[in-house]
This record gives sequence, structure tokens and C-alpha cells, in this order.
Amino acid sequence: MSSIARKGAAMAKKPSPIRADRKAKRQPKSPAARRSRTTQPSTRPLLSSLGTEPTGKQARRTGRSQAINQTELAFQKSEEWIRGLLETTSDWVWEIDEQAVFTYSSPNICHILGYQPEEVLGKTPFDLMPAEEARRDGGLFGTIVAARQSFSSIESVYLHKDGRPIVFECGGVPVFDGAGIFRGYRCIDRDITERKRAAEESRNNQALLASIIENIPHMIFV
Repeated sequence: MSSIARKGAAMAKKPSPIRADRKAKRQPKSPAARRSRTTQPSTRPLLSSLGTEPTGKQARRTGRSQAINQTELAFQKSEEWIRGLLETTSDWVWEIDEQAVFTYSSPNICHILGYQPEEVLGKTPFDLMPAEEARRDGGLFGTIVAARQSFSSIESVYLHKDGRPIVFECGGVPVFDGAGIFRGYRCIDRDITERKRAAEESRNNQALLASIIENIPHMIFV
């Protein structure tokens, strides 16, 4: 056998490194190796905990949550502002339901009519009026309610808790819920008792003066 043939035979007996590597890859891994691979910690939770940028869906949820919180905060501030306004105004603010029953009264009713707000809840405005006034206002208000109209500058006489008449100038707007269903009226009354008394006194003085002038005898001036 020639030297070339002997070298070829020797190389044929040696295992090829490429074949050996392929064979090694085909061999099944040991149980320890498989466990090592399955127990490698994932980097995804770590990246998430480090504050990776949220996905589009997460960003939208975050945006909606922030918008809701801002809306609730604005609504709360608005409620506080309105409550403060109602507690400091000199007018009487009240609400009634579809049956004209009080569902809210501002604290100022105590100074104007002598009642605590909770004392009038469950009553109607007409329960606080003289009988004749209640009949007149009841008919007028029924017409307004039937048309679901706003109203203003309507004069009404209420009775103070001690029996004194108090004259109000009233305005109101209908209240509807989110479905557009009528739920009552929100109104504001202004005490004009002193203004009415002053106007009445002025009219009486003018009438008295006119009567005096008419009864003065004709005078002759020389």
C-alpha cells in the first residue's frame, strides 16, 4: 500500500469533527441540563419592574384612569364651590321633586323663615304659605310644571315659623336626569319683604298727598 493510501485509510478511521459535533447535538440532554434551562430567570419581569415603557393598551388604560381621576377631582371641587356659595348667599335655594316635595333646602332658610333645612324636607312650598296664597301659587305652578318651563320674578308669600308673612321673588329651572326624564325643579327665592313694604309705604304717602291737595280750598292770591 502506498503512503498516500495509508494516509487516506488513517483519515477515514479518525472521527470527523463536524460529524462529532452534529452527533453531540443530536444526543439527548441530561435531566440536570434540562432543569438548568427551565429554571433560568426571565428578564421580562425584571425589565418591567425597572419601569419599561408600557404597551399601547397599558398606556391607554393609564390615560383613561388619569382622565377619570381628573374629572372626579374637578367635580368634587365644583361641589365644594357650590356648597360654599349656597351657605353664604343671602337667598334661599331649594329643590323639589316631580310631586313638588322638598328634596333640598339651603341653610339660609333658618334666617329667612325660621326653619331648619331638615324641617321642610318632605313638605311642599305650599305647606309654608297662607291658604289663599297656596291655592293661587299651586294653580300657577301646575301650569308651569306641565309645560316644563323655567320661570322668574314670581312673587309668593310664605309664613315665617312665628307666623309673620315673608314675601319672596322666585325663579326656577326644571331638572332632568341623564335619560332626559323630568325630576323636579331647582329654585331660588329672594326675600323682598322690606322692598315691598317700602314700595307700599311710598304709595300710601303719595295717595295721602294727593288727597290733601284735592281737599285744599281754592285760595285767592292778591
